[in-house]
Amino acid sequence: MQKPAFPLGEMVSAAWRVFTDHFMLLFFGHLLINLILSTGPGFLIAGPLWYGLCAVALLAVRGLPATIDDLFSGFRRFLPTLVVGLLMTAFIIGGCLLLAVPTLLLALLPALTVSADQSAPLIVMILSVGLTLSLVPICVVLFFYTPAFFILFDGEPDALRAMTASRRMVWNNAGQWLGLWVVLSLLHVAGLLLCCVGMCLVTPWMIVVLAMAYEREKQAAA
Repeated sequence: MQKPAFPLGEMVSAAWRVFTDHFMLLFFGHLLINLILSTGPGFLIAGPLWYGLCAVALLAVRGLPATIDDLFSGFRRFLPTLVVGLLMTAFIIGGCLLLAVPTLLLALLPALTVSADQSAPLIVMILSVGLTLSLVPICVVLFFYTPAFFILFDGEPDALRAMTASRRMVWNNAGQWLGLWVVLSLLHVAGLLLCCVGMCLVTPWMIVVLAMAYEREKQAAA
């Protein structure tokens, strides 16, 4: 199968045009989703909510009409989107716990073996490194499984098959996807520097870029 290339500059600028053309739905839809997720129990329906945002982005990329009804279309496919969201969350939490346990054990060693004045900087350094490493499971899960929502949208009824297809798609073209996520990470950092307003703009823009990457993969497979 031909591996599609991702012209990153072209995709990012084209995605911005798509985002601005559908600004009200993508921007305020993202704000609404974050508001629901911030309620605490809202994380349980993260899958259906993110599916809806991905559905809107993919429809917009394809030049098809998207409405607020599409934003909540994940609830019409509740079970598979729920399972994908919960599995992604479980993978992230499990990976973070695997990194957190050895980090805490390493942080205890200086406290037990050296004086308080000497141990404090070591503990801070170890915890800082551990906190940074906790980003790894998040990045890995998003890298391999974000396209699963687009695959579900295109008719795959089974959550596990969608996640498997997503992982294979990314793995078979890992270089292009890695370059794409590097660019998206830089956009994410830029959004963080602009505080909340920047993140609210950057995140739906990023989803449109991912929808474009998925569309290129699908066209190459066809």
